[in-house]
Amino acid sequence: MTETITRRQVRHPKDFGDRELFKRAFTHWIPSEKVDALYSELQGDFKKVFKKVCELSIEELKHYGLTQRDAIAFLSMLELFKRSEGEEEKPTCVTGTGYFAQSIQKAYGHKKQEHLVVWYLDVHCNVIEERVVFIGSVHRSMACPREIFHYAVKNLARYVLVAHNHPSGSVFPSSNDINVTEALEDAAKLFEMEVLDHVIVTKDNYYSFRDNGRMRCF
Repeated sequence: MTETITRRQVRHPKDFGDRELFKRAFTHWIPSEKVDALYSELQGDFKKVFKKVCELSIEELKHYGLTQRDAIAFLSMLELFKRSEGEEEKPTCVTGTGYFAQSIQKAYGHKKQEHLVVWYLDVHCNVIEERVVFIGSVHRSMACPREIFHYAVKNLARYVLVAHNHPSGSVFPSSNDINVTEALEDAAKLFEMEVLDHVIVTKDNYYSFRDNGRMRCF
């Protein structure tokens, strides 16, 4: 009996069913009965389970029995996994803004804080760098043009693609979004650069200023 149990315990995780895999993954941090309750609450949908767990806050994890230190470590582990899974090779040359919009939506559409992301392109529209220029706070909700073009100049960029997420779920631009876009276009002219698009993403959709005829240079 002991040998059978031991052999079962050392099985590779790839051999576990979804419920068992979920339980073994999370009982290190969360009491077994609460793991079962969480899995049942999410109706056993494995993708939904992982997505829901990734969206839990530190306070919500503490409700399930984690200390604050364990909650931070746990969420950090999940975030590392998400980033490694979500990484895609950027195109050598950007021929349209659709890929950019979809890529940003996939990576940042679910974020609960506003992230402003910029792709810096050379004269041939090759991607030089992707950079998160700004993460929102209670005091500020958007980066200023100076921050964005600091890295554009540093990268000797010719074009920039700008995007940010709306945690509220509304994909439509605010008056501030419109003003910032116009300010970016004006600033770009000073450096002999062009803002090709400003995209707003949510977890379900995206809005392109260029596709909607709101970029003045097109």
